[in-house]
Amino acid sequence: MTRRKLPQGIYGPRNGLYGCRVPLTAAQAAAFGFKTRRPRQLVADTVPGAEKYRFEALGRVQRGEHPFPRPGGGAAGVGLQTVAEIVERYLRVSASRSAGGRAVKARLAKNVVRYLGDKVAATLTESDLAWFRDQRAAEAVQRNGTTAKGRTAGPATVKLDLRLLCAALNSAKDETLIGPHVFDALSKAARKRLMPKNRRPFQRVSDEMFAAILAELPGGYHRIAAFLLFTGMRKSEAESLTWGQVSRGEVKLLGTKNGEDRVVELSPDALAVLGKRTAISERVFAEMSPGAFERAWIRARKRAGLTTRIHDLRGEFASRYDEGGGTMRELMDVGGWKSLGIIEHYLKPRKERIREVLQRMSGAAQTFPSCVPGRASNA
Repeated sequence: MTRRKLPQGIYGPRNGLYGCRVPLTAAQAAAFGFKTRRPRQLVADTVPGAEKYRFEALGRVQRGEHPFPRPGGGAAGVGLQTVAEIVERYLRVSASRSAGGRAVKARLAKNVVRYLGDKVAATLTESDLAWFRDQRAAEAVQRNGTTAKGRTAGPATVKLDLRLLCAALNSAKDETLIGPHVFDALSKAARKRLMPKNRRPFQRVSDEMFAAILAELPGGYHRIAAFLLFTGMRKSEAESLTWGQVSRGEVKLLGTKNGEDRVVELSPDALAVLGKRTAISERVFAEMSPGAFERAWIRARKRAGLTTRIHDLRGEFASRYDEGGGTMRELMDVGGWKSLGIIEHYLKPRKERIREVLQRMSGAAQTFPSCVPGRASNA
């Protein structure tokens, strides 16, 4: 299929929008704050609309005006767009394929705009980001329209907020709406300092520990608990799982936490726990009231004298997959992790495993008896 040739100065489409490029002299680009002499911007949902906008933009440049004015007046160039405008534009031009992905981005954007929306995007500082991080970390979590007692936004949630802000700023920079932004100026060490620390490290879950919790957990929750251990899925993904998502030994998850779809291959253990559909209900696991499984798990672990969290089952799956010979790249696909650094947080080898490897490595000392006290040759 031949691609349609676009008029001069028009490009796209990108997420349903066409853009235009406006040629400038070096003096004009500097005056308007652009880093390039051919700034561009997405402007219309049709080619004629983009051509009309480009013609008007060329006229504004000849009159000494900014080629891309904001709807409310003023220039849409460097230093004039607020964070709210940048984020709202990003949601429009980067629409996710699934409804779940769009909902995740909208929720994260709401958090960012609530605290930083009025600030000028190009003048954000590391101090602004650190303040946002601290405010979000102290904010009570909202569950089903009510404030969850004793719960605050976790480090992973705050990191997602910051990453969405970074993506929105990068998108605006690509369209020359702003210049270099605060994330561009952050060193690797500064980014590491900025990201919130995890409150509690992941802990391994042995078969004995899991069995002890199951002994205290109501029988209705045994299947979903084992399914999490054997698949590495998130609790929310398993709770909302339907039989329509299960097909030929795999599960298709739509709109996951990171906004992308994912396919989970099921092991023989996971298939055994899953079983066959016997009930009329579309849900794989019995309908549960919000938070019921987590509350039951917390009561069970306390009675068992343990501190194991449900999310530790996800990390345990990652560690077992690694010990079974799987690679970290494979784990990224299996568990839906975005980076190797996140996976490394979960990988925690058992002492028994370390001892087994060291035992297999032993034997070299017998080759060099002079290095072993009491075995040196007297010859």
